[in-house]
Amino acid sequence: MYSIVTTWLQRSRELENILRLFNIGQYENVYQNITFQIQNNGYANTSINHIYIRAKAALETSHSRDAIADLTYIMNNNTKFDQKYIRALRAQAYLNIGDVQNATNDAYLAKLPLSFFKSVKKAICLLSLNSHDQFTIERLLKICPESTQALMAAAIYFRKQNNPRMFYRYARGALEYEPYNANIVTELVNFHVCNEEFDEARKLLINSHMNTSENVSDAMIEDFDPQVCYESDKLVQNYEVDKMIQMKEQGYVDEAFLGLTELARKGNPRAFYERAKLFLESNCEECAKSDLKRSKGFNDSNIIISQLKMKTPCQILELASKCSRSSALNAFRKLAREWHPDRFHTPLAKYIAEKKMRKINKAMEEIDLEPFDSLFGNGEDSWLVDEDGAHIMRIQIF
Repeated sequence: MYSIVTTWLQRSRELENILRLFNIGQYENVYQNITFQIQNNGYANTSINHIYIRAKAALETSHSRDAIADLTYIMNNNTKFDQKYIRALRAQAYLNIGDVQNATNDAYLAKLPLSFFKSVKKAICLLSLNSHDQFTIERLLKICPESTQALMAAAIYFRKQNNPRMFYRYARGALEYEPYNANIVTELVNFHVCNEEFDEARKLLINSHMNTSENVSDAMIEDFDPQVCYESDKLVQNYEVDKMIQMKEQGYVDEAFLGLTELARKGNPRAFYERAKLFLESNCEECAKSDLKRSKGFNDSNIIISQLKMKTPCQILELASKCSRSSALNAFRKLAREWHPDRFHTPLAKYIAEKKMRKINKAMEEIDLEPFDSLFGNGEDSWLVDEDGAHIMRIQIF
């Protein structure tokens, strides 16, 4: 009996102390204190009064999701509290997180005033917008301050306004509520990547996989993690492509070429596309077409491909009808000397030269095998004269 009384007195003093903190506005302390009890003892072994006070404190400290859990528990397990009042509190909590359907249901059963339903209607209109300005963002965050959709709308708005500090603030706020949301994680990973904070980006991905929650199963994490890792790798690669484009514009063409080649090996379509543009600027249509095919339709690559004409080795050479086979081979040898890779010292030029040399060697092999009638073609030419000067031939610089 003594122990029961002592326990009751201890709980009474504890509740009195909590109420004192609540009444002087120490909501966060109250919330943390009772949350610790619930985590250790569970709902069943925690006083219903404590749970109710935590719900009230949670509403004051942007923890509406916990408030919803507490109020739902009270409604299901205690009849002493006024159900309408509990529903009214829960309706506000639902509206805070942007759950307008449940907010409307609870507000209707609690018979809340018309002003609440007007707020719900405004929230529905604002949440349905595809783009926002500062006014709509402010209104939305005032009505639904804990909605991840609202927070991400604010983050994207500030990203477009080139305000990284505010973007990060709202994106991190959204992540705290939904740490497994792929869109939120991807936005933040992109932010870290653009700031060259690769360790932070990777840490964010690891944490999103390692964290556990009552609402997230291991299967969901396993499905989610590869997707985010893939998005992260793609974002990193695209960021590197942007860097290579910038280097090219600054005049570092060969460095840009090497970087794009490395990214192209990883199968990045943008890398293929940008390298193709570099080849076109260097008058190597053959190299460009090969890369454009592998850019998988990126941007207007299909249009560019349709404008390029693929040349077979035998179409490279257009000869006068009296030209001998030996004269044709001599002309190709001269062309081979001009395009020998050893004569070039930059990576881009060497790459193009090697490509042309393979074409020249293949053409020379075919000249030995094919009748001259199949060697005639059309194109933009440069004129060469064979060694004895007797015959004129045209060799297309492809």
